[in-house]
Amino acid sequence: QAADAFFSAISFTSRQYEAAARVAKATGQDAVQLLDHPNILAEATDFARRNTYTDDPSKLASMILGLQKKGGVEGTVATFVAPFVRIADRMTARAGEFMVPVSLGKEIAKSAAGQRADVAARVARLAIGWGTALYAYRAASEGKITGAAPVNPAARTQFYESGKKPFSILVDGEWVPFSQIGSLGFVLGAAAQAAEYSKATKRKENPGEILANAAYGAIDYVLETSFMEGLQLVSKTIQ
Repeated sequence: QAADAFFSAISFTSRQYEAAARVAKATGQDAVQLLDHPNILAEATDFARRNTYTDDPSKLASMILGLQKKGGVEGTVATFVAPFVRIADRMTARAGEFMVPVSLGKEIAKSAAGQRADVAARVARLAIGWGTALYAYRAASEGKITGAAPVNPAARTQFYESGKKPFSILVDGEWVPFSQIGSLGFVLGAAAQAAEYSKATKRKENPGEILANAAYGAIDYVLETSFMEGLQLVSKTIQ
């Protein structure tokens, strides 16, 4: 909670000043006087919550998190897994903004209704997301990006002995995990694992198969990230 509060404060302040400066430049108003404008504060609050994965969870995650209120085993287990579920849920949502056009449709609908919307930002995220995915798929095919570690014991041993890490990108001779670059890491991971699946089939796949493999890759990436590893550890401890 202390870490969330720290990073939330940084995110809030940075977005507050950026938004005030942006509006001031467009309207000619005084940026300092705009800092406490309701719209500026609302935008900064939304940005801070999104950056710390504390914005409203999905319906499925809400249902799981709601089990904390129950007593007994269900409530205890739900309390343990709540932080992992929330982060995984929000991380998936952030990544979806880079890949799924649904969010763009919602923003267009808001704009048409005269509500505050960010259509340009949604378009930019989709362009960045798909561009990143295409790069990752090609780079993984060339061995510059890794997916999950091989399941085969011999191949897995060789994988780690070569210095590789799961879901990582090669930067100046070092394998850097995607988890260090935020939501786009999810996009990289899904595309990289899709490429790994394609290499395993040893045949040319159609676009539908590639997209299906990317979906499986996204699941693999979430299961390999540190917070889900923690969840697996909790599960083993309970057992």
